[in-house]
Amino acid sequence: METLYAQDRERDAEQAEQALREELTEQPDEAVADLQVFDDMVDMLGEIGRSERALDLCLAALAPPPAARENEGTGGGEAARLRRGLRISRALLRRDLGLEPTDDDLAAESDRPQRHPGRVRGVRRP
Repeated sequence: METLYAQDRERDAEQAEQALREELTEQPDEAVADLQVFDDMVDMLGEIGRSERALDLCLAALAPPPAARENEGTGGGEAARLRRGLRISRALLRRDLGLEPTDDDLAAESDRPQRHPGRVRGVRRP
């Protein structure tokens, strides 16, 4: 997808992104591999300045279908780490887009590691 965006083939990139998103969100569990793909896509889209698309993916990853909510603990610590990172990215992307922060956004930002204060996975902090 990154290559498609770089070649100004936005429509093709968005179609590939949508197909992958649908495949990941339709799966019955919240596997670590799925979260990692979402996380990587959010990072890539943030790095190339596609903040709105990245935010859409954060929201999709953090709002799995009802069947997955029953298995929220699936994946243990790694899944929790990825969900935490996606929540932080969501907060920073919303800020970058000029959207009012939610209580969840404020909580995620306060939980953000201070080792990298200017950047979290492709998202620049103002």
